[in-house]
Formats: sequence, structure tokens, C-alpha cells
Amino acid sequence: MGYMSTVVILHDAMSEIDKDPVGWWKITKESILTFNRYVGSVSYGFGNHGNGFQIAHVDHADMTHVLAVGQNSATDLGTAYAKEHYDEKGQVELLKTIAALYGYNLHKKPEKRTFSYKKYKEEVLQELQADL
Repeated sequence: MGYMSTVVILHDAMSEIDKDPVGWWKITKESILTFNRYVGSVSYGFGNHGNGFQIAHVDHADMTHVLAVGQNSATDLGTAYAKEHYDEKGQVELLKTIAALYGYNLHKKPEKRTFSYKKYKEEVLQELQADL
């Protein structure tokens, strides 16, 4: 495996790519190659758009990153080594690993217990009728 990068592109900045795709790729490639994961994500501009692009993460492909994406940005919440995330079991294990990085334990909620007076009343009436 090699390295992987996550690039965020704001849609309203895409027209700048169309004007000069080679120039955009040059600055994007430079931003990826100079990315410092200890500093974190890096926003950069191109053409007339000052901050339409962001390198959210660069790391070895064996590492799994959890990214929060929204509000014109992406934030790397944490990294786990070789955590599969293709099914619910893997996703939950990955979330548990990230929660532990923040000092939390992640547990499944207990099943909700509900009390139904109507059901209780029916059960009691059935028992009484059975005793008669």
C-alpha cells in the first residue's frame, strides 16, 4: 500500500479549476506533498478563490482516519491502524478506537424497557380468569 490523501473542494471554487486544471493540480500536488499531519489540515486558494480547497489528511493507506466534514471544512478526528470500516461491526470498532483517543468509552445503549399499564392490566386479567 502507498499513501492516500483527502482533498476537499468547495463547489463554488470548481470554476477556477476549469480555467487552469494544470495549474490547479500543480498547487494541489504541492500542498499534498508538503502536508504536515502534526499541523493538521491546510486550506489553500487558487485563481480568484482564496480558500476553496483543503488538504484534510495525508497518511499511509494502512491508517484509517475519521473525518468530520461540513461547514466548508474537514477536521481529522483521529486515526486508527488498519481498522476496517466496510460494515457496521468495523465502523463501531473504529468509533470505539477514536472515542478512546479522547478518553471516552463507547457502549451500545441498553434496550429501552417500556412499561405499558394497558398490557399489564390485560396480563393480570388473564391470570385472574385462568384462576377461575
